[in-house]
Amino acid sequence: MRLFTAVYPSPEASAHLDLALGSLGGPAVSDPGPGLRWVPKEQRHVTLAFHGEVPDGAVPGYAEALRAALAGVEPFDVALAGGGTFSGRTLWAGVGTGVDGLRTLAAAVGEAAQESGFRADDRAGGRPHLTLARASASRVPPRGMPHRGGTRRRVTDLAPLADWAHALAVYRGPAWQVDAVHVVASELGAGRSGDPCTRASRRSRWATRRPRLTRVWRKQNTQPGGQNLPITRDRIEAVMKANDWKYFIDSDGVLGGRWEGADVYFNLLTLFGDTPDGLQVRAYWRRELSAAAEVAAATVANRWNREKLFPKVYVTVGDGKCTVRAEGNFPLRYGVANDQLDDFVNCTITTAIEAFEHFDEHFSEDMLSGGTA
Repeated sequence: MRLFTAVYPSPEASAHLDLALGSLGGPAVSDPGPGLRWVPKEQRHVTLAFHGEVPDGAVPGYAEALRAALAGVEPFDVALAGGGTFSGRTLWAGVGTGVDGLRTLAAAVGEAAQESGFRADDRAGGRPHLTLARASASRVPPRGMPHRGGTRRRVTDLAPLADWAHALAVYRGPAWQVDAVHVVASELGAGRSGDPCTRASRRSRWATRRPRLTRVWRKQNTQPGGQNLPITRDRIEAVMKANDWKYFIDSDGVLGGRWEGADVYFNLLTLFGDTPDGLQVRAYWRRELSAAAEVAAATVANRWNREKLFPKVYVTVGDGKCTVRAEGNFPLRYGVANDQLDDFVNCTITTAIEAFEHFDEHFSEDMLSGGTA
């Protein structure tokens, strides 16, 4: 079997990344366009080492060696930040927090692999990253275009990857605690478009005040969860009920709710056809600044927007007051699965509250025009 050892992001971190990419028309859309293949969410990982072909019988011994190598390692936080491309063909999200911890894990993995008698190409020692998409040779030049070898060669437009890398440059994701590594077997050609397909993993878990290693085999689901369905208000309402959240429907038929100082509205958008095929999540800070604070508020908003890919924050002035809102827009032309919609709703609320807490830190009570709502 082909084997690698990796760290997987938490569901919350992966959902936050989905929201950021979805706001730009990324893998939230079922058809990302020709020449671009997205890695399924459940297969995203930060590779610590690639081992190549390994006999099946060698894995249990390697897991035992890995337990010993991890005995002195404490859990630590990791957060994704930034992004780029490798050779202009592979799009990745970088690691901001936790680089040293991942390199410590990679060293432990290398030690365990050497003891088990197989190689470990150190992938975290250079630039730890999480692969998001790959360019594919999906088109051929028109007839008559110069080419080598006497046949038309398949070519790829790499511009979309460069655009994504530019957009990801300002991405900052939430931290999650790493207390587990996964030993993963993959099968070439078993995934979509011939990509490696995660088959199963043995998980080594360690943490303070608990056994240093718990070994389990886990079947990996290689297909995106849930069926894509059109976006409707009823589906958003179902998310509210499933989370036991209070909500309301205003006089315009827009569903909304209130969370920790934020009024949040879920607007259906018609972008591509005659029926709703997009979702706008708009949150309002429930504190109002005086109009005189516009420049200061805009400065805070611009700083947030430079550092965070999602949500975007806007400042408007009217009736002598300065209003702050956070907004995310999701094109859903091809529908959205239930679990993905739940991620959108949960993470938009969470990140909007985070944005407003950012404003709370910068403005005192004497700058408010109407006090706290």
